[in-house]
Amino acid sequence: MQKNSLRWTYVFSIFFLILLSLFYFHIFLFYPKDSDDANALLIGQNLFSGNWYLSGWWIAPDNFITSDEIVYGALLKIFGFRPAILAAVPAILWALLLLLSGWLALNRRGYTSAWRLLPVAIILGFPMLPSNAVLGAITQSPAHVGTMCYVVAIFLVADRLVECTTIRWWYVIFLVVLTGLATSGDPLADFVGTAPVIVGVLITSQGSRQVRLSIFLSVCLGSLIGYEAIRINMAFGGFSAGAIPMVFANASEFTKNFSLTIQSILMIFGADFLGMPLKDALPTLLRFFIVLYVAYVVLFLLHKSMKKLIGDDNKEYSIDFVDIILSSGIILNILSALFSTSLIDIHSGRYFSIYSPPIMLTA
Repeated sequence: MQKNSLRWTYVFSIFFLILLSLFYFHIFLFYPKDSDDANALLIGQNLFSGNWYLSGWWIAPDNFITSDEIVYGALLKIFGFRPAILAAVPAILWALLLLLSGWLALNRRGYTSAWRLLPVAIILGFPMLPSNAVLGAITQSPAHVGTMCYVVAIFLVADRLVECTTIRWWYVIFLVVLTGLATSGDPLADFVGTAPVIVGVLITSQGSRQVRLSIFLSVCLGSLIGYEAIRINMAFGGFSAGAIPMVFANASEFTKNFSLTIQSILMIFGADFLGMPLKDALPTLLRFFIVLYVAYVVLFLLHKSMKKLIGDDNKEYSIDFVDIILSSGIILNILSALFSTSLIDIHSGRYFSIYSPPIMLTA
């Protein structure tokens, strides 16, 4: 009976993914594409034409080969060279992210109500696309959405594994593979995926010590394999890639970083009312309450984490594993935005996007 129920869950999920992809495809068609999208399409075509090493290509450190490029190549192989594929790929990835986030929401221990899907629907299901250029980036590919799909999948598998009383090797292998694929395609996965999981296993009291250690080693090994795979590919005549720019912002840039961080967070939630006339800002201000709620959730969980760290480990301060990885993830990303030059060099809030769907579910 349980297997039959699980089978129908998968069937419904695939059907829902197809419907969502078609829905977003028709919306994303109205948004312009650029040379980055076209270049990704050409890489996907070349990849599925037999150039598996992508020899002769110079690609950025975030190569997206294991995410966006695979989808581009597969669609080109099935439907031929069509401009509409430029809208189809981001639509499929965004629909997949919504579905995975929904699974993460419903999988929470002690929270089985369908109301927990409401924040996912508000933030991911109906993003405020016309309101700002940052959210408009999700209509393009690559824009790290494929990386976000891997990261949410990593959270799901890690959460399943931490519930086990003994090490489940299939989960361990799956976790290594997912982390390896994520980091080989986009180094950002380490900041939004690997690091939060490591923080989670260090703080949580869920699961046995052996299980937590297996999660820690799995994501570390997967990350190492991902980087080594790219290095080996380059050594055997594959594509060339630049170094990852990791620079601390200087003191004069910190003030600008702070303002850009605040604005980017508002943009992610469709709540950027800054510079708008009052009469036009009212709908946007309503979504500002979502930002306040997220801030409350993060501060509340930070308080609970501090209680856990100082040894007050009673039930009042028990913390769910997913709570820890989501809240630590958004904190780590805000800190990276404040102290690095990423928002100054590329004014984009998409680096925060991974936490906009499920972070609301941590209260």
